[in-house]
Amino acid sequence: MSYHDERLGELSFFYGWTKALGLNINSKKYVIQCVFDAYSENEVVTDEQKKSYQLFMEKQEYFEGLIFENLTKYMHSGGVPTGTATPKTLLFKRNGDFGLLLDCDWDIENGVVIVIYPEVKVGIQDIFL
Repeated sequence: MSYHDERLGELSFFYGWTKALGLNINSKKYVIQCVFDAYSENEVVTDEQKKSYQLFMEKQEYFEGLIFENLTKYMHSGGVPTGTATPKTLLFKRNGDFGLLLDCDWDIENGVVIVIYPEVKVGIQDIFL
């Protein structure tokens, strides 16, 4: 099922409303899934999710730098200076909080999240999901 939103464009439902999004982190380009959390196809994207998405888009370059800086700090503080983390999903929760989910080779089971808004936190994905 698809859904068109005036601000977000065309969305498809797959465990939430999704669309592709380009990111540039440390001069490396990624195409990830942007996911707006929803329990069913009958729900629309919340106003809080739309506001957070607009904030991200307006300050995308700033947030990309913030992601790289905080991921690097997290890796070095956790003793993983040579690990690889790959961005996969920018998740917007129903209340507007958002974070970037990454697959990583040092914790395949849990992955890593960089919570971007409302405050920056980095840890295993369970802290955000």
